[in-house]
Amino acid sequence: MRVIDVAAKGYIDIPGVSAGETSGGFSIQMWVRPSGKGGVIWYWGEGGPLLVMMNNGGLELRVGVLKLLAPGAMTMGRWTHVAVEFAADGAAAIFIDGIRAAAGTLPKLGATPSIRVGDQGSPSLALADVRLLARVRSAGERAPSAEPQGLLAHYAGQLDGTSVRDAGPLQRHGQLAGGGQAVEDVELDVLRSPSPGAVVWDEKPDVLELPPVTTDFTGGITVEAWIRPRKAADPVLFALGGPDSFNVRLRMGDGTLVVEFVAKTGPTAIKVPGVVRADEWQHLCVSVDGGGMFRAFVDGRTVHEQQVAAPAVARDGVRTGGTIGEEFLGEVAELRVWQGGRSLEDVRALWLRRARGDEPSLVYCYHLDTLAEGWAIDAGPRRQHARPMGQLTWGDGVGAPLRALSDARRVHVRAAGKLLLDELPVSLFPTKTIEVGLGGWGDVGLKVPTAQEYGTVKGSLVRCAVYEVSIEPRTAGGSKLAGEVEVRVDAPVSVVRSDGGVQRLEAWKPGVPVKVVVSEGVARACGCSPPSRSIARRCGCARPGWTPTAGPWCARPTGRSGSWRASARRR
Repeated sequence: MRVIDVAAKGYIDIPGVSAGETSGGFSIQMWVRPSGKGGVIWYWGEGGPLLVMMNNGGLELRVGVLKLLAPGAMTMGRWTHVAVEFAADGAAAIFIDGIRAAAGTLPKLGATPSIRVGDQGSPSLALADVRLLARVRSAGERAPSAEPQGLLAHYAGQLDGTSVRDAGPLQRHGQLAGGGQAVEDVELDVLRSPSPGAVVWDEKPDVLELPPVTTDFTGGITVEAWIRPRKAADPVLFALGGPDSFNVRLRMGDGTLVVEFVAKTGPTAIKVPGVVRADEWQHLCVSVDGGGMFRAFVDGRTVHEQQVAAPAVARDGVRTGGTIGEEFLGEVAELRVWQGGRSLEDVRALWLRRARGDEPSLVYCYHLDTLAEGWAIDAGPRRQHARPMGQLTWGDGVGAPLRALSDARRVHVRAAGKLLLDELPVSLFPTKTIEVGLGGWGDVGLKVPTAQEYGTVKGSLVRCAVYEVSIEPRTAGGSKLAGEVEVRVDAPVSVVRSDGGVQRLEAWKPGVPVKVVVSEGVARACGCSPPSRSIARRCGCARPGWTPTAGPWCARPTGRSGSWRASARRR
């Protein structure tokens, strides 16, 4: 996507709007990436509203002595979608990444001869997809990926010299002052893509069953999720099993959040009324740290703090599992469980993004963007996949402001496969050297074949269990990824590659990227560790469908063309 990098002390002046254009309401939307702390985002003109980023990342919409404050809305170096709306009756609101962050009443908006984006006293910032729009927006129109309707002006990153071109119908071209340039930004293409999906609960018997977990939560526990509950249900959103349980309940009648758990001093119940909204996407997060400080966060804001006793130790070292969505009706996306408490800053850093799965202290990480062959895949390091019960289905998560993976270099893969037996030449497998004693003559190194470690050797062939996986790298937007890719695995695997026409066996290790030239060849992989689990199952690549590479396979473009196929094996 084209963006405009405005130099420090630079700004863009764009033509203003008339009283007739603002009389029915007005909205201004844009993507902003600040490079420093503080500074003016835009300025309406003499006596009009002013949007300012504070040194602490908060946004203030000021009109004279009146102001609206959206705390912690922006982070230096990170793209944020900012929308400000003015209704005809004087109501005003700030939306951050599609979520209402502040609302109140300000003087009615009038005409202005010009609007200035940036300021001579501000640090540099990048801007993209700046829109001036008639009237306030509906919920769907506020989504960062929404197509513009009712355009008065649209600045889509096109520069002609210092002229900032208006792609809208009225051709209200602006003027860049103080230096800047138009560049491509791949990250924004990822952030603007629609939500990857959510799991839908339509019947009360629908539930996700969690496997037993041995994690020690005496240092605290945090549970967070994106949800859109229906008003008719009073569900248990998350339940961690006994003997010492941790439950998050929703009481939809009055919007109460209820957290129940066994503390060191006995059972504890905390009720936070009026914070859960029916039929709306919202981010809920509850956290108890090792000192017993309980915090509840909604949409990146603290709504409740209370001192309680710390969580108790699981008496036998194992919790018996648990559930997600017991008697729940609605949609859930991206449920995460962390070991330890989380601060407001921790929550805000990731609440609008899908986790990779390898973040420190992450216990469970269910993207819930698909159901893979009878499992909800855990992208976290423990691979504690949850079993769907009932009639759970996959939905597209319309309106969810949740973005794609936080690492914009990653791509999606389309995977399909089945378990079968295959035969590979013994010559492909390496030899290893063992020390053989020769009595008083010392030891000698002897090379021996390793083929029998992968399967049954029959003459010149090795018969192996193979999980065939066809992988087509694609961008987050769905287009095919042409070129060389870097592939990462999350467990050691031996890979038989045939790209380039010559078969060879390689050892791939976690954390070490491997370049694969995408071609018409076939690559096959067999899992070496752990021997008890299929690498394909650990990948979450068990069925056709979009699967984020935050699981075991991670890929990013490096530059050539073709396609790549692989098959993951287990021993």
